[in-house]
Parts: sequence; structure tokens; C-alpha cells
Amino acid sequence: MDYESNEEFHQKKFFGMLDELKTINTRKSSYQYGLGYSNLAFELWLLLHKDYNFTALAHRKNYIDPINKAYGTKFERMKDNKHKEPFDKLLSQISLQDVIRAINVAEKIRNIQVANGNSMADYKGFRYFRDNPDLTVNECIKWVFMECGIV
Repeated sequence: MDYESNEEFHQKKFFGMLDELKTINTRKSSYQYGLGYSNLAFELWLLLHKDYNFTALAHRKNYIDPINKAYGTKFERMKDNKHKEPFDKLLSQISLQDVIRAINVAEKIRNIQVANGNSMADYKGFRYFRDNPDLTVNECIKWVFMECGIV
């Protein structure tokens, strides 16, 4: 999920998803979910697979130019890559080594947040940084890779 902004609309949407995760995790079920988010947009995660300078961007729409440069695309709007065919083209350019790189860079981003003294927000036990960039998609992928013996 994306943590798109601190605007009320996006906050309600994000907290609604966290409410659902909390409900699922508190049920006596075999399913457990963790928080896999990207701040400000999923495109941050896509960019970390390539050679990307992970500076904070003021708005999620500002990811479009770096995406176009990294993947050789010509998207005009963020939602242009949200359809199956263009998204599959992006994915076809990502190797296993690229994913491992993205995991490592995401961990560096988190370390920078901590080193800068930014404080984590906590909502119902889910911890995240409001300041961008930040993400935990990498933690989910790393867990899968560890389970598979890849890393």
C-alpha cells in the first residue's frame, strides 16, 4: 500500500487499511499480515531496483520522470503504469539481483531516517515514518526470500 501524503483523505485511507490488518491479525486464524508500504508511492520501490538517488520528493507525481528515465518509458501520469501491460513491461526489466539491490537500498533509507532523528509514527502497533522517503515493502520481500533461501 502507498502512504501517499499527510492529507486527511490519504490518512483515512492508510489508517483504514491498517485497521483491517489489525483486525485480521487479532483473529484466531492461520493468517498473519505485516505492513508493506511505500512512502509516497509504490514507484519508489520500483525505482530502488535501478540506479536511483532516493531523495525525498514533494509529491508522488514527481516519480514519473525518474520512472521514465530508469525504465525507458514515456508515462505522462502516475496511473499510466498501473495497467497490466505497462506494468508487466516494467517487471520484465527487473532481475533477481535488482530486487536484492532494492532491499538493501530500502534498508539504507530506513537507516537514514533514524540517523536524521526522524521519529516513527505508531498506529495500532504498526510503525512507519511519515517523512518520505520510507518503505517496508522490502521487509516483506526479504522475508519471502529468506523463507526460500535466496538471501
